[in-house]
Amino acid sequence: MDQVTREPFSAEDFRARVAAQPLAHAADDYGDHRFNP
Repeated sequence: MDQVTREPFSAEDFRARVAAQPLAHAADDYGDHRFNP
């Protein structure tokens, strides 16, 4: 297969992605869906 190889998952990368996300709003009806829209 000619798939593009992705870098392995790292906690540091995950933390950077979380830090780049806006904070969840208190008015959201279903909570924080940044990782599960």
